[in-house]
Amino acid sequence: MSDLPDRLDLQILAERIRIARKESVLSQIELAQNIGVSDKAISSYEVGRAIPPLDILKKISIITGKQMSFFFDEDPNNRVVLQKVDKMIEELNSIKKIFN
Repeated sequence: MSDLPDRLDLQILAERIRIARKESVLSQIELAQNIGVSDKAISSYEVGRAIPPLDILKKISIITGKQMSFFFDEDPNNRVVLQKVDKMIEELNSIKKIFN
């Protein structure tokens, strides 16, 4: 079993990143500046040429106001798992703040 998303999942992710950015009324350049990547990286994420690392996807989530689960397939089973991932990320960020 591969850890990489299949092509369909990658296209869903790419489209959701583009939708989130547009709904937030941000250009690719503005989103890139807000999350610390190049506008070329944003373009690559939006067309499915590249998969954003989880920390970058979380930053996109925060900047656009979308839950992490928005960026993935709406399969109910996936939604439950992704909600748990969102909670784990929040808890990890809380722990990180304690150590910083």
